Order: sequence, then C-alpha cells, then structure tokens
Amino acid sequence: MVDLRPALPPEIVYTIVSRAIARHLDDVLVGPLSLLAVPSNQKCDNETGDLVNSLLAVSYQIRRTTLNVLATFLGIKLSCYGIWRLQAPPCSVLKPVRGYLIQRLDLRADDRVLKALLCNTEHSEPPALAVYTYTHALEEICARPFDSVAVTDPDGISAPVVIPFNYISQLFRLHVLKNYAECPEALQEVLFERMEGALARSDAEMFYGTVLPPIEEMWGRISAVAHRVTDDALSLAVTAFDEVIGNLVRVLRKIRRGEDEVLRGWPHSVSVDAAIGAKRLDAWCALFNEMADLECVCDSAEELREVAQDLADSFHARLESLEAAEGRRSVRRAAGTEAEVGVA
Repeated sequence: MVDLRPALPPEIVYTIVSRAIARHLDDVLVGPLSLLAVPSNQKCDNETGDLVNSLLAVSYQIRRTTLNVLATFLGIKLSCYGIWRLQAPPCSVLKPVRGYLIQRLDLRADDRVLKALLCNTEHSEPPALAVYTYTHALEEICARPFDSVAVTDPDGISAPVVIPFNYISQLFRLHVLKNYAECPEALQEVLFERMEGALARSDAEMFYGTVLPPIEEMWGRISAVAHRVTDDALSLAVTAFDEVIGNLVRVLRKIRRGEDEVLRGWPHSVSVDAAIGAKRLDAWCALFNEMADLECVCDSAEELREVAQDLADSFHARLESLEAAEGRRSVRRAAGTEAEVGVA
C-alpha cells in the first residue's frame, strides 16, 4: 500500500517524535506510568505504552522515525528491511531498569551498579538509561549516607576494600555526567532537571552530610555529662570538659567558614537548602538551639553558646525561606492544575 500523503521535512519529524518519546520514556521510568505509580503486574507488551503504538500506525515516515528514535534511545538494533522493525522488544531493555528504579538501595549490601563501577566495567545500558540508573543510585546514597562501605572480593581471595562515601559519590557523579553528555538532545532536555537535583543533593551531602553527623555525636556525649561538671570542686573534670567544648567550638567555627564558601560557590539551579531538605534543616536548628542553651561553668561554654546561636539563627532563617519558597511553588502548581481542568 502506497502512502500518498506528502512527506514532512525529516528533521522536523525527528524533532517532534524524539521529544514526544523522550517525555514518554521518562513517564514510563519515573513518572505516572512507572512502577512507582502503577501495579508491577503490567504486561511486557505495554511497556512502551499507547503513544508509541499510535506513532507506529500514523504513516511509514512516522513509523520509521519512531523506530529510529527508539533504537537510538534504547540501544536496540534496527532492521531496515520492509516496513522496518526493532530486533528486540523495548520491554527487554526497559523492564529491568524500571524494576531497579523502585528499589531502596543499600550500598553496604551487594549492589550491582557499585560492583560494576568499582570493577571498572562499562555499564551495559545505553547512556539514557544509565543516567536514570546512576542518578537513582546517587539519590539513594544521599538519602542514607554512610562513612564508608567494605567491598568484598566475590572469590574470597582478596581482603575487603573500604571505600569512603565521598569517593563513591564522586564516582556516581562522573558516570551520570558522562552518560548525560552522550544522550540525544531530546533526552537531555527531559533528564536535566532530575540530574541537576541529584547532583545538587550530592554536593550538599558532600559537605553537610560529612561534617554535621560527627558534631551530633560529639554533642550527644557532651550533653550527657554536662550536668556533672557544674561543681567548682570538680576542677579536674571541669578542665577536661572545657577542653572538649573548646574543640567543639573550633569545629563549629570551621563549619561556619566552610558553609560560607559552599553558599558562595554553589553551582546548581537547585538551591542548597532545597538540596538539604526542610526536615534536615529543622533537625539542625534544634541541635544548635540545644547547644546554645548549654548550662555549664566551663570557660568555653559561653563561646559555644555564641557560635551555636549564630548557626541556629542562620539555619532557622534558611528554613523559613525554603518553606516559603515551597509554599509558593505549591500554590503555582495548584493554580496550574486548576487552569488545565478549566481548559479541559
């Protein structure tokens, strides 16, 4: 059967189809059509959804462009004989990635992505899917940070290798950026916001996630014994405790200086406070307010109260600013939803 309709300029067709499929794949992997939003018992035939099936039925030109885009995005070989077809169904590539993206990862366990990276083996996924995979892993380790992870030799020959958190985070970041650079432009447009958010959270974790937990632990030990050193007769204990508090003050001052540098050089469109999150900011406000209320006869206590109050005020102001910004975004989203309903 001959298609008598005039052909559209191929570059325009490719741009339209590639952008439509890029957004659709994003929906399938992490959006409203993902396993996060729909039951996991979907049939494999529906992995790419109705959009792709509709595009394949429009015309020979649209069909070939659609198959070409899918082949490029998913790394599937394309058979260019007759009406053209993919040599493997898209679900064979998408299904394992969709399943991986709903997993809660613990990199202290046996994680396939971490093993592949540390063994210097190239990931078998095409760049677009690799961005989703590595971004998910990066978000997971930032959600549940750790000091280090011991990677064991599967053959049991070598001793476990202890890899610090910062190294793993940087490794994932490099692979996210490398694969993003290799993605087609239509996919880069869709991936940018998600990737940028993950990189911002990683940068925030690199500083705040590594310097503040030890402070929390140090403060826990100090506050547990603070009430015991209020008697001037315990001069030896007071002197030792004063040294501990003095060390904490010096650490807090370093944090304040380091934080100023982080805020000045922040490179992301996502704000540093949005990357940290309101829940964490609120917890740190409470921590520094508790330090500011320390009652102790030690010479360094007053200095600690002063530095802690400064940090508490700073974090509180940033928390209020973040909550106000999130409130404005919620209002805009609600207004946009109402407008769409009105148009429909």
